[in-house]
Amino acid sequence: MLKVLMKKILPHFVLKFFRNVKLNLERITNNSRSVEEVFLDIYLKNTWGGPKGEYFSGIGSNDGLVVSRYVEAISRYAVHERFSKKKIVDLGCGDYRVGRQLLDLCDTYVGVDIVKPLIESHELRFGTEKAKFRHLNIIERAA
Repeated sequence: MLKVLMKKILPHFVLKFFRNVKLNLERITNNSRSVEEVFLDIYLKNTWGGPKGEYFSGIGSNDGLVVSRYVEAISRYAVHERFSKKKIVDLGCGDYRVGRQLLDLCDTYVGVDIVKPLIESHELRFGTEKAKFRHLNIIERAA
């Protein structure tokens, strides 16, 4: 409530200043943490929104129009390139809201993410012969 009120009464430049301070403090904090720790914290604090206690990858994964257009584009590409009914590997599968809509396009779906508890949850809730989940940091080079 107070946050909403402050946004209404404070000038734009003051809000921008505080937003920059907050971002700089986050950068300083995150510099000493691993990428997995940063993303785990985002999910645990619901930084990107969503119901408390649920993994949520932000409004982009929940936007019906954006997601449906994305899935449609992937479907057309799959048909054009004749990879329909093959394996889809979803790097950075996040909350799996988008990935589950790709299941009809493939024989096997592999969702990959850096957050181990997220992947463990997906494997328990959604794992099947067709849908599998793997914990992996895709931004670090494999040894």
